[in-house]
Amino acid sequence: MSDESFFRFTLLGLYLLFVVIRIHYGVRVIRSGGRVSGSLSEDAAREGRVNSVAGALLNFVIPLSALLYAIHPAWVARLSFHLPAWLRLGGAALSLVCLALLVVVHRALGRHWSLSLCLRDEHRLVTHGPYARVRHPMYTALFGYMLGLSLLAANWVVAVPRAIQLLHLYARIGGEEAMMLERFGEDYREYAERTGRLLPSRSRRA
Repeated sequence: MSDESFFRFTLLGLYLLFVVIRIHYGVRVIRSGGRVSGSLSEDAAREGRVNSVAGALLNFVIPLSALLYAIHPAWVARLSFHLPAWLRLGGAALSLVCLALLVVVHRALGRHWSLSLCLRDEHRLVTHGPYARVRHPMYTALFGYMLGLSLLAANWVVAVPRAIQLLHLYARIGGEEAMMLERFGEDYREYAERTGRLLPSRSRRA
């Protein structure tokens, strides 16, 4: 097996592991009576029509980019950029660590997780586990995972869609915080003051 084949199959394996994690916890949410995602109109009302449409398109482009890289036709190969092997292996390790963090975050959220910006009627503010120090650890895990895959692939077919996805997800954070503030009021404001947005804050301020 060539070095490039190793990287291709590693990326495909990491992506499939991500899909399995999402499906597993999505099924658990549905079994608890929750919704994994809202309608396009609901998403547009929360995060804006442009961002919601971009998210829907990315749901198609992201898996397609992983598949194209794994198949690796000639035109995809020509879109490679050089990175040393140790950095590409480091990207694989980063993605794997972030997938482990994603599992921890899902376990902390339980039935309160959703792909969309929506809250259940009985939704509660989760402040334990990784949420004790960080308000959005799932985004932290996803950003690290996407960066790791981009380094692993060293190919624009993988890197560009994930850079767009990162910007798309980052743009959602403000809307998510506004939604939480609307529901939980002063409790969320106090929580935000003692936590960091994506990383633990030494000053305990947002």
